[in-house]
Amino acid sequence: MNTAKNVTILVLLFLVLVLARAVIRLENYRYATVIGMCGDYNIKDPFQLVQRDKCLAHAQTRTNPLWHLYYALINH
Repeated sequence: MNTAKNVTILVLLFLVLVLARAVIRLENYRYATVIGMCGDYNIKDPFQLVQRDKCLAHAQTRTNPLWHLYYALINH
């Protein structure tokens, strides 16, 4: 009985971490868009739109990923 409980806790903890990582990534992307990072691309050109997306995905907008989690969960 105890083993099933421990496995359930581990699975749920894993899911929380995976979802937190996704929230951090999305908040970083959103904030990079808001502050105008990677704004040199013409979004009407499909090739440049893909390049802009890659640029935004790799942009670092805050000093710590936990700030992204904080702003995503508390300020929105």
